Amino acid sequence: MITKAVHKDKNNPQVLAGRGQHAPNARLSQEVPIWSLMRPIGAILGSVALLQLGSGLLNTLLAVTADGQRLSTIWIGFIMSGFFVGFACGIFVSGRLIRRIGHIRTFAFCAALCATIALLHVIWVNPWVWLLLRFCYGVAFVTLMTVTESWLNTRAAREERGRVFALYMVVTLGAIALAQQLLRLNSGEVFVLFSLSAILICWALLPITITSRSQPVIPDRAKSSLKKLIQFAPLAVATSGVRFCRSRSAAFPTPMIAARFLSVLQLWLQ
Repeated sequence: MITKAVHKDKNNPQVLAGRGQHAPNARLSQEVPIWSLMRPIGAILGSVALLQLGSGLLNTLLAVTADGQRLSTIWIGFIMSGFFVGFACGIFVSGRLIRRIGHIRTFAFCAALCATIALLHVIWVNPWVWLLLRFCYGVAFVTLMTVTESWLNTRAAREERGRVFALYMVVTLGAIALAQQLLRLNSGEVFVLFSLSAILICWALLPITITSRSQPVIPDRAKSSLKKLIQFAPLAVATSGVRFCRSRSAAFPTPMIAARFLSVLQLWLQ
């Protein structure tokens, strides 16, 4: 009898509430519906979707175009790596830019820069120029990601943050996957697809600049360093670096390899 009473008390919501805990059923009933969760961040997710559509198309298109221009594999690797060098350097710029001009104006500035860079790839077809453009694109793109993710982080409640960022990743990866289908719109003119990429990136400005919701308050700068991060979580830093190198080393050469395979297959079928 004593055991049953203790077991009943453990599942009693009043007892759990007194201990600062929640019963399983009470916790499930307090979950916010997904549509209610999307309402305050819909503009941000819309901008992210359009941005990833344009950027995903540009990344694939650039690899295929570089291969079509008969650039060497080494040069293509250098050009694609320029994006990640800029991405790494951009983390030292993004925070300062956001503090200086705010989230919305930073997003508008970097989105305009990314759209301009997309068009410059067609105007100047030169490997050295493309390498510089990819570096600049990486700096601007990581700043855009910093704006959106920091905005989401401030808008999401602590207990809903995991669901918010899961939704963010679904939108991001879904847009990148959909962007590959835009290659079907190729009419024989490379400029058309580069222009489409620039248009989509420009459209990413519309939801986030027209929103009536206020932008996040910029907090005081926290003192942090890569050294402290490695000391705090060395395994997480190492696995994140390995995973990033592994995934990205396979992502960008894939369109080029697929294009070569299809051309060989077409010759074989003829």
